[in-house]
Amino acid sequence: MLERFSNRSTKASTQNVKFNSHLRLAWLAVCIAHASCQAQGFVNLNFEFANVPFVPNGQDGGFVSSLDGLPGWTVYYGGSPDTRLFHNSITLGAAEVGIFGPAWDPSDILQGNYSVFMTPSLPTGAVSAGIGETGTIPSTARSLTFFSSATAIFQVTFGGQVIPLAKLGSGPNYIIQGADISQFAGQSGELRFTGGGFLDNIQFSSITIPEPSAVSLATLAGLALLNELLMTNRRCLSPLDLGGRLGRAVHAPPLLSAAVAYLRS
Repeated sequence: MLERFSNRSTKASTQNVKFNSHLRLAWLAVCIAHASCQAQGFVNLNFEFANVPFVPNGQDGGFVSSLDGLPGWTVYYGGSPDTRLFHNSITLGAAEVGIFGPAWDPSDILQGNYSVFMTPSLPTGAVSAGIGETGTIPSTARSLTFFSSATAIFQVTFGGQVIPLAKLGSGPNYIIQGADISQFAGQSGELRFTGGGFLDNIQFSSITIPEPSAVSLATLAGLALLNELLMTNRRCLSPLDLGGRLGRAVHAPPLLSAAVAYLRS
């Protein structure tokens, strides 16, 4: 009786081992398939996948691995890949790529909980800083947009080709930049950001970035003329001159500012 029970237990144990092995193989196949699908597209475009320890307010987070702090992205210093990623820490002149989040100054976080900051070595900029990710641009994509801090300067490339940027709008602590990427739709390559400033909320869109039309240029010219007429009356300062008189920034209507900038260029 004991022998029969032992045989049954051994047989059941063997079956469990086989079942668990098959289960692990099936799970592995699912993971591989999922990873393969993920590899076709870009991930972590808003940097919210950061897996970094909490740093109390005012403390330096030091280094973390880019694999943890910036999943899906490669960090570049001087054009060479690196795994060093700063966390809630700004260098005193050295090139840096960092992930900034909770307990950091919220005015620097452009969207969500985390934003990326990068800067070349100062003051010469001899060592550049950047991040890149390889993937496939959606076939329906016509434009690329992202948030950046107001003074940020970025160069964006895809497959090594520079993509011209344009300012599209602004928010409370960021500007929205965009680019026409229709020529790269459906292509695979590395999307890389190089430069200095805070970066966040990268998106692909099926909306085309419009080019200035004859009507819009005429509107710009009319508004610019209005601004010049206002400037001839010293008792009626234009929005573009009022800031200088008050000693602080005054926000003129974007279209008016663009008109003057366009005609004075």
